[in-house]
Amino acid sequence: MSQRMISIAGMMTNSGGDLYHVWLEAAVAQLPGPYEVEEAQIARLDLATGVSNLPDGDYILEYFYRKPFYGNARVKSGRLVML
Repeated sequence: MSQRMISIAGMMTNSGGDLYHVWLEAAVAQLPGPYEVEEAQIARLDLATGVSNLPDGDYILEYFYRKPFYGNARVKSGRLVML
């Protein structure tokens, strides 16, 4: 298994309805198959360094990598915590 880093555009919405456009740094794990890469999954996801000024709190996170993702997340001290 190998990993590569990519950037993904996403959106985060807080409980007050404020929408933030964010850049996410994703470590993508590539699982080898019999012919080439069979499956690639996000192994780790963080807010991009230096481009996020989100206030701490709970959010709904949306992004697209191979398929849409929609889920709960928390920002604590500038770090993304998946719930």
